[in-house]
Amino acid sequence: MMLRIVTALFALMLVLVMADTNEYGEYWLDVRDDKMPQHYEFYTKDVRKCICLRTKRSDRIDNLGGGDVKVFSSSDCTGNYASIKEGGEIKNARWVNSASFGPKGTSHLVAC
Repeated sequence: MMLRIVTALFALMLVLVMADTNEYGEYWLDVRDDKMPQHYEFYTKDVRKCICLRTKRSDRIDNLGGGDVKVFSSSDCTGNYASIKEGGEIKNARWVNSASFGPKGTSHLVAC
């Protein structure tokens, strides 16, 4: 009986660790326009991206597993930034003109 409990706890810990490390290298970022309402989902796999949000109304930005998320007032992911932690969000984000997300490192501008 004790062995089963220990095995179950070990399996649970393993699942939690695997979920935390994002072993698949997939990253998601959600940008919401509360006025319309509509939202844009951005995705990347194994590569850090810089997305231009200048032409999109961004009332709220959610880190839905986007890894290391940074939002910028510039349109090319340079300069000062604010970070969004995993599972976090920024409300009233109309000042954001670009965002980078994915694994840590240098991002590549998608389009602006």
